[in-house]
Amino acid sequence: MKATLKQVEYFVAVAEDGSIVGASVRFHVSQSALSMAISDLEKRLGVQLFHRRQAKGIALTAAGRELLIKARRLLAQGEDFERSARELSGTLSGPMTVGVHPPLTSALLPRVIRGFTELHPEVTLSSLEGSTTELQDALTTGHVELALIIDLGVRSDLVRTKLFTARPRILLPAHHRLGGQDSVSLAELESEPLVMVDVPPSQQFYQSALDSLGVAPTVRYRTGSVEGARALVGAGLGWSILMQRSAHSLTHEGRHVVSLPITDDIPTVDIALIGVPGVLTARADAFVSFCTELFSPTSSDFEAWTGLPDDEPHPHQSAGSDNRC
Repeated sequence: MKATLKQVEYFVAVAEDGSIVGASVRFHVSQSALSMAISDLEKRLGVQLFHRRQAKGIALTAAGRELLIKARRLLAQGEDFERSARELSGTLSGPMTVGVHPPLTSALLPRVIRGFTELHPEVTLSSLEGSTTELQDALTTGHVELALIIDLGVRSDLVRTKLFTARPRILLPAHHRLGGQDSVSLAELESEPLVMVDVPPSQQFYQSALDSLGVAPTVRYRTGSVEGARALVGAGLGWSILMQRSAHSLTHEGRHVVSLPITDDIPTVDIALIGVPGVLTARADAFVSFCTELFSPTSSDFEAWTGLPDDEPHPHQSAGSDNRC
C-alpha cells in the first residue's frame, strides 16, 4: 500500500514543529498514533526521515530534508486539486504567499494585492520580503508560490514572466540646484554624497551602471528601503538612484523630493514574476494573468507604476510568451 496524504501531512508538521508533541497537539491526535504514522511512512518509503534522539527530540535526516520540499509541494497540489473542484464554479479560494524584493514593496505591492483581492476575495494573499537569493530558495522550498523580483541573477531552473522594463531615475531634494531641470546627468552629481539602496541585486545593478559611465560618487548612506532613501534625500543628505518614482513628492517628514530622468545611456532592468515550473496553482496562474494585465502598456496606470516616461518605448512580454510562469 502507498503512503497516504495524511501521513505526509503528519511528516511536514513534525518537521516544522521539531517534535512529535507539538504536531500531535496541532492535529488533536495522540503522540503514539502520530509516531506510528511517521514510522509507517518511513517503512513505506524505505528511508529514515528523522533522527530520534532521546531527551533531545527529533531532527530531519538528509533524506528527510530533501523529501520535505517535495512533501510541501505534494500537499499544496492536493489542496489545489480540492480547490480546483470548487473553482469549476469560477471562484478562486485559499491561501497564497507571494515573495517580493524589498525595493519593489512600497511602489508595487499594495496596488497588486488590493487589485487581485478585489477580483478574488476568497483568496487569502500574503507576502514575504527577501533578497533574490532568499526568494528563489523560498520558491524551491514551497514557502512562496511566486516572487516579484528585479530580474537579475535568477536561476535558469525557474520560469519568469516579464512584467515591464524599468529605467533608473535620479532622486533629488526639491530645493537642489538641479531640481528644476527636466533631466540630469550622473556626472553633474559625482561630487555629492550618494544614498544607496543596498539590497542585492539592486546595489550591484546601480554600482555597475555608475561604473559603466565612469562616475564614482562617494556612497555616504546605505539603506535597505526605497522609503529610507526618499527620507534621506528629502532631508538634503544626498541624492539617490531608484528604479521607480512615487505618486507623490512628499517624504515621511513632509519634505519634497523630485524624480528626474537620467540623460546618460544607462542600463535598464526587467521587473518580473518568477515561479517553479509545473507546480503553479490556479490561484498563482490567475495572479500572473492579473499582473500581466496590470502592467500592460495599455493600462492607464502603466507610467505611474513603472516610471517610464511617455517618450520611451514600453518593452513588454505578452502573456503567451514561452517564458511565462
